Amino acid sequence: MTFFGEYQEIDAAGGGGAPALPAVGTLYPGSQGLLPRETFVGEPGYDHFNNEQWFAGYELDHRIDDTWSLRQNLRYGDVDTDSQRVQAFCATSPCDPAALGRYAWAFPESAQLLTVDNQAIAEFQTGSVAHKTLIGFDYSYEDSTFEESQLTMLSPPFNAYNPTYGTAVSRPPTAMRIDQERRQLGLYVQDQMKIDQMTLVLGGRYDWADTDTRTQTATSNTGAAQDDRAFTGRVGAVYTFDNGLAPYASYSTSFQPTSGTDSSGSPFDPMEGEQFEIGVKYQPTGGRSFITLSAYQLTQQNVLTPDPSNSRFNTQTGEVRMRGLELEGKAQLTGGLSLIASYAYTDSEITSANANASGINTQGNRLAFVPEHQAGAWLDYEMPAGALHGLGFGAGARYIGQTYGDNTNNYDVPGYTLVDAGIRYNLSLLKPSLKGMQLALDVSNLFDKEYVATCLSATGCYWGVGRTVYATLKYSW
Repeated sequence: MTFFGEYQEIDAAGGGGAPALPAVGTLYPGSQGLLPRETFVGEPGYDHFNNEQWFAGYELDHRIDDTWSLRQNLRYGDVDTDSQRVQAFCATSPCDPAALGRYAWAFPESAQLLTVDNQAIAEFQTGSVAHKTLIGFDYSYEDSTFEESQLTMLSPPFNAYNPTYGTAVSRPPTAMRIDQERRQLGLYVQDQMKIDQMTLVLGGRYDWADTDTRTQTATSNTGAAQDDRAFTGRVGAVYTFDNGLAPYASYSTSFQPTSGTDSSGSPFDPMEGEQFEIGVKYQPTGGRSFITLSAYQLTQQNVLTPDPSNSRFNTQTGEVRMRGLELEGKAQLTGGLSLIASYAYTDSEITSANANASGINTQGNRLAFVPEHQAGAWLDYEMPAGALHGLGFGAGARYIGQTYGDNTNNYDVPGYTLVDAGIRYNLSLLKPSLKGMQLALDVSNLFDKEYVATCLSATGCYWGVGRTVYATLKYSW
C-alpha cells in the first residue's frame, strides 16, 4: 500500500496568469502600434487570484496467487479558488487601446472530489494464447459551487499605452450561484491476448452518470437533473516482426461527463467520441533508435470551447472531426549525442453546429486552438568519460502553426517558433557523497521572442510567455 498527499496554496496579486488584452494592440497594431508585453489593464490594488487545494489517497496492490491480483486506487481532493479582476472591453469602434472601457468582476469557486477504482487482474494461458484480463468498476463524485458577480463599470476610459492606476474598486455583489453534484459509476472488462507475435486487446465499458444542477439569481432558483448512460469499447492489435517493425491498428469510442455549466447555468452534455488509428513502429534489433508513424481520425460531440460572448464560461460545439498524421522518433547518433524529433499534421473541422442568436454558424470552420502543423526537435549531448563526465546539455526548437482563437475563425493567430536550451550536471561525479543529486539550468524561449499565444475575443488576447529560466536541484534515492 502506498499513501500519497499534496497541498498547494497560491496567493497571486494581479489576478494570476497573463492579462487578457485587446486584439487591437496585440494581434493587430493599434493607434500607437503594439502594446508592450508587460501591459496590465487591471487594478493592482484589486486584482488577485487565491487558490488552496489538497489531495490525499492511496494505491493498494495485492497478489492472491500466480493468476489473480487485486488493485484499488482512491483519491479525495478539496479545491477552493477565488478570482477577482478588472478587465477591459472595447468602448469604441474600431477598438482603441488608448480609450478602453473597464469593468470589475469576481468569480469564487470550490469543489470536493472523490474517485475510487477497483480492479481484478488475471494472468493465464488457454492453449497457445496468453491472457491478461482486467475486470473492474470505478466511482467518482464531485460537489462543486461556482459564483459569478455582477459587473461594475469603471471610469474614466483607460489608456493601455500609458496606463494610470488608482481607480477605487469594491468587490461587486454575487449575481449568480451554481451548485452542482456529479456522480459516475463505470463497469469495465478488458482482455489482452498474446498470440505468437501478435497482441490483441478487446475491451468494453458501461457508464452511469447523473448530474444535479441548481442555479440561483436574485429573481430565480431553478434546478436541472441530467441522467446519462453509455457503452464504449475498444479493439486494437499490433504485430511484431523479427526485424523490429510493428504495424498496429485500433478503434475506440469514448464517453466523458463534463463538469460545470454554460453562462445560462445549464449543465453540459457529456462528450462522446470515436477514433480510428493505424500506424507502424520501428526499432532496429539491438538499436537504441525508435520511430513511430501514425494516422488517425477522431470525431467528438459536445466539445467544450470558450464562449466568445462571455469568456469566463465555456460553450459546446455540436460535432468536431480531426484527422491527422503524427511522426516521432528518437535516434542515438553517437555514443553521447541523441536526437528527438516530432511532426504532427491536424486537419480539424466543425462538422455540425447550430447557428447562434445572431445567425452565425460555425459549421465547416476549423476548431479553435488547433494548429494544422506542429513540429519539434531536440539535440542532447552527454560528455563521455573524462574530466567533464556527468555534464550534459541540449538545445532545440518547437514550432506551433497558425491557429484560430474562436470557432467563428475571426481571430487568426500566426504560428511561431521558440528555441529552448538546457544544461545539467550529475553532482555525484564531483563528490561520491552527493550520489542522486543533479543540478540543472533550463531556459525556455531562449531568444525572448514576442508572440501572441491565443486570441479568443476582441479583448481576450494573450501574449506568450517570454524568456523563462529554471534552476533546479533534484535528489533521487
